[in-house]
Amino acid sequence: MKNRISQNWQGFVLGVLVAVLALGYLNSPKVAVADDTNHLSTHDVLQIIASPLPENTTSGYYLPYVDLENTFLDVAHLRFANLSYAKLHAATLKGADLYGTILRGVDLSEASLDNADLTNAYAIEANLENANLPATILHHTNFEDANLKSANFSVASLTNVNLAGANIEGADFSGANLENATLPDETIYKAGDNLVERFKAASNP
Repeated sequence: MKNRISQNWQGFVLGVLVAVLALGYLNSPKVAVADDTNHLSTHDVLQIIASPLPENTTSGYYLPYVDLENTFLDVAHLRFANLSYAKLHAATLKGADLYGTILRGVDLSEASLDNADLTNAYAIEANLENANLPATILHHTNFEDANLKSANFSVASLTNVNLAGANIEGADFSGANLENATLPDETIYKAGDNLVERFKAASNP
């Protein structure tokens, strides 16, 4: 009788565990990996997105140092995620929610972030060389000391963005809004400022 009760209890616990894992997977952003990158199994992805953030941190995925090069994360919900020093070279994050995301030292070179929301993102020392960010929302984003060489910010909203110490050589700012932006020399952007002459950008707003 005791063995039967024990077996029933173990079966119940196992059923609950499976249900919890399934619910977490269904509510997570779906990650598809391109054919030419290191493949991530479903188990690997579940482990990554299930890692809890510290209790005193706003909720978000804990993904520091993760290797997601060439990965498709379009329209992914990564709000407040910790992606510090992650490898996202040539990743696709079009329309992704990156509000408040920690992107310190992240490699987003040649990544596609069209129409993504990086409001309040912390991207100090990040590498976005040759990244595409057209029509992105970058309100109060911190790009201090970041590599933004040849990045595409066309028609992006960079109000109150921090570009102090950033490399914006060859960056495209055509049609962008830089109201109250802090420029690489730590001055505040004013309408008519020539970024091409001052910082060797590819175009002015």
